[in-house]
Amino acid sequence: MRNHEFIQIILFIGLLVLLSPLLGRYMATVFEGKPTWLSPVFGPIERFLYLASGINRNEEMSWMKYLWALVAFNIAGCVLTIIQMMTFLEGGMPLDGIPSFLRWAVWRCNPTARADRGPHPFGDASPGILIPS
Repeated sequence: MRNHEFIQIILFIGLLVLLSPLLGRYMATVFEGKPTWLSPVFGPIERFLYLASGINRNEEMSWMKYLWALVAFNIAGCVLTIIQMMTFLEGGMPLDGIPSFLRWAVWRCNPTARADRGPHPFGDASPGILIPS
């Protein structure tokens, strides 16, 4: 590694250490339901999205409701990804690419399907932050 790469890593770690208490306090304030300095900006947008999707802010979500919301969100994401691949790729995506993409998606989401193949070359994203109540 070159000197500027070491400096970049040290600056990144320093910035991370410097900003983590601030981000931690902000996240704690948000999770407690208290207003933050971004509430005047994002509060109206959040209320509109809750109203449009029929979400009651004061009602807890059961595990079954959460499961169906997660499944619906993932299905919608797959469908939108396929549409995007077919639309925005140069010349469009041939339809024989969809089964290959779906096999990749199943392989990515199912740990038993990939146990014999080793780690996936792309990182897996977390489905969200779980907050114990």
